[in-house]
Parts: sequence; C-alpha cells; structure tokens
Amino acid sequence: MKSLASLVRLRRSGAITPEMWEAASRFHDACEGKETWPARAIMALGGFNSPGGSCLWHVLVRGMPIQRWAREVGCCTGMVKENHAVGILISALGSLYTICSMVGGSRSYIALRNEALN
Repeated sequence: MKSLASLVRLRRSGAITPEMWEAASRFHDACEGKETWPARAIMALGGFNSPGGSCLWHVLVRGMPIQRWAREVGCCTGMVKENHAVGILISALGSLYTICSMVGGSRSYIALRNEALN
C-alpha cells in the first residue's frame, strides 16, 4: 500500500486496531482489483466529497499522506487541521471495518452472534 506510512504511525500509536488495518488493506486491494464495493463504501460514508469518503480515497487509494490531505484537499469545507484529519481517518476506518464485514471475507457481527446462539 502506498499509504502505508500514515497507517503504520496510527497502528504503532494504538490509534487504529488490527481490524481497522485489515479493513484498510482490503479496501486498497479491492480498489486495485477494480472491485465495485469500495465505491459503495465511500458512498455509505457520505460520498467522495464527504470528510470520510474523501480521506479514504485520497489517503488509502491515491497514497496521499494524511498531512497533505489535510493541507491541500480536506473535505467539502477545504483545509482541515491535521489532528482533525487523523480523527476523520480513524472514524472512516472504523466504519470501513463494519462495511468490510458486510461484503464478505470478514467475521461480521451477525455471523458471530448467530454462532453464539447455536
């Protein structure tokens, strides 16, 4: 992943979970493989111009450092403070983990709950 540096720092600091890391990897790989679910995931986060959607697209897919995204792209309101940008990315990754569990290949809450009930 081109965007590994931004995510490595967040992972090392404990700001993102292993599940968020996995979701980011799946999202990136799916975009590289030209799958369609990443576009639907971005739309579920509010679209490409929303804070979460824009951040995922630019940081995870295009490989833009989070600091540069905050400074140059931001979201629909323009420039974003760097600490806010990190929060936007963390929030989007948390949502992305849930979305990944719905598109398969991850242990969804519903599947785990059903197993516990049986």
